[in-house]
Amino acid sequence: MAFESETGNGMWARVRRRGPVWASAHVSLYLWDKLFDFVLYPFAIIQYGLLWGTAVMMSASLLICVGLIYLYDRLSGTRFRDLLGFESLKEAAAAVGKSRLASRLRMADSRLSQLLARSGLFLYLTVWFDPMTCTIFMRPADHYRMSPRYWSIFALSVLISNGYWALLVYFGVESVQALFGMIA
Repeated sequence: MAFESETGNGMWARVRRRGPVWASAHVSLYLWDKLFDFVLYPFAIIQYGLLWGTAVMMSASLLICVGLIYLYDRLSGTRFRDLLGFESLKEAAAAVGKSRLASRLRMADSRLSQLLARSGLFLYLTVWFDPMTCTIFMRPADHYRMSPRYWSIFALSVLISNGYWALLVYFGVESVQALFGMIA
């Protein structure tokens, strides 16, 4: 890749220096995410049904993610700035995007292709990650404030991710209950 050695060396130094903090933060979020998705979500669906269970968990997801975005943005002025390494990833992606190789591989640079790429990124982040992660990645690097546009991205991500997950959990719960019903 066409990284300048100073940029590459600076990036690796940052990874070595911040890596343990990033790993600790990601492990904590990962464990919370699994508890939320695989314990609390099924419990809410079983207790309250698909509609009310989803409403409860969507509200919880919304509040937790707003709190995490607020915390992430507040930490931008401290030594924990980039606590999750997201800004470093965005900076690295921007550097790669400006490389000579990337400019040669770029198929189309039209508004439509950019819109499709951003929509694909949004859907990927929404389905595989949480609304907080999606929103932070959709903002430019070192952008620590929520504009109406980013609130819209966040709200849409909350709706899609929770709707998708609620249906998966509901069908999973129903399948397990049917399986136990056949056995018992």
